[in-house]
Amino acid sequence: MGVNIIMKVSLNRAEIKLIAIIAMTLNHIATVFLPQDTAIYNCFIYTGHITAILMCYFLVEGFNYTHSKSNYFKRLIIFAIISQPFFQLAFYQENIIEFSGLNMIFSLSFGFLALLVVSSTLSSYIKFGLIFMLILVSSFSDWSYLTIIFVLLLYWGVNTGFSLKLSFLLCGVIDFLDSIITYTSDVDYPRSLNYSLFLSLLDCLGIFVAGFIIIYLYNGKEQKSQKHKKLNKWFFYIYYPAHLLIIGIIKTFLLS
Repeated sequence: MGVNIIMKVSLNRAEIKLIAIIAMTLNHIATVFLPQDTAIYNCFIYTGHITAILMCYFLVEGFNYTHSKSNYFKRLIIFAIISQPFFQLAFYQENIIEFSGLNMIFSLSFGFLALLVVSSTLSSYIKFGLIFMLILVSSFSDWSYLTIIFVLLLYWGVNTGFSLKLSFLLCGVIDFLDSIITYTSDVDYPRSLNYSLFLSLLDCLGIFVAGFIIIYLYNGKEQKSQKHKKLNKWFFYIYYPAHLLIIGIIKTFLLS
């Protein structure tokens, strides 16, 4: 009975994006303000791991349905640039505001370029070379090269008959393996292998939760009403730099 109730839940795009935004905010609050490896820290951090994969999925969906791919990409780049100083303000270390890597909207921008490459008529060799270059560039951004891998796997799952369930599964497995390497090689916060495996499982759990939401709960619609369509379209773009700015201001105030 409980399973049937869950399956009857229907979420539109705006509602899922709101879930992603809340999860992202909890992740950033934990990253900036909470002591690492505490219970509440882990809860907030790994709740936030549903956001990146959801944004990758909606990037693929937007790529497929946008009327102007050039305008879509321009919008991504503009807000990536706007967000960058606030990203650095929120995540600077040791009272020095310096380059902290590129923000997540840059990561999505690189993913969008990867979609342009794989959907083009270029030769396989050129496509491989361009994707490899994008992976190298994306290594300096939030979620690093994983964003491009997630975007491409989800694109194949949506567009080529490649199972979307398998796409999410592979994303989770790749994230799990990447997490093990990250946790076991972290000299600043050394952890046992068992604890690293546990954290890696929590890490990829967010991807599987996101996959469940998309596959079983998402109804494929924008929102219940067209009244606020424009607001919903721009809300995430505006919210991302705005919440980083607020976190950065609070952090600076607390450290002053």
